[in-house]
Amino acid sequence: MSELIPNQILPDSILQFHRPLQLCEGRLFYVAPSYERAEEGFFSHQTIHQYEKLIRRCLLASFLCPQDPDQKLIKRVIAVEGETIRASDKRRFVSVPMGHCWVEGDHVTHSMDSNFFGPVSVGLIFAKASHIVWPPSRWQKLSSYAPRDV
Repeated sequence: MSELIPNQILPDSILQFHRPLQLCEGRLFYVAPSYERAEEGFFSHQTIHQYEKLIRRCLLASFLCPQDPDQKLIKRVIAVEGETIRASDKRRFVSVPMGHCWVEGDHVTHSMDSNFFGPVSVGLIFAKASHIVWPPSRWQKLSSYAPRDV
C-alpha cells in the first residue's frame, strides 16, 4: 500500500525536500482550499519523533487507521488533547483525551475521520504530510491553514 521511492530516480528539484517520499493511496481525500479529489499521490513526509510536542491544530497528519492498521490516512488535526470539539454533526461535543487528537478531512461530509472512529492516539501518527510531488501536474505544498473554523 505504501512504498518509498529510491532517491536515484528523482530529480534534484524533488530532493531539495530532504525527506523520503511515500506513496499514499486508498481512500479518497480532498486538499483544501480547492477540494481537488485525489486517489493517490506521492507525498513528502517529515517524520514525527516526539509526537506530543509536534502535534498541533491544522497539522496534516499521516497516521495508521485506528480500525485498520494496514491502511494509512492523511487528515488535518482539528483539536489536541484536553480540548473540546464540536463534532461535524453539530449535535455533540467531544473532549479529546490525553495522548489523542481529533482529525478531520478537509471535505468534512466525505471523510472517514474522527467523526467516524473517534479521537486518534498520537502513537498512530508517524509523519506529517507536507507536499504532493507526484504526478508532476499536481506538485504543490500542502496548506496548514484550517478550512473551517477550528
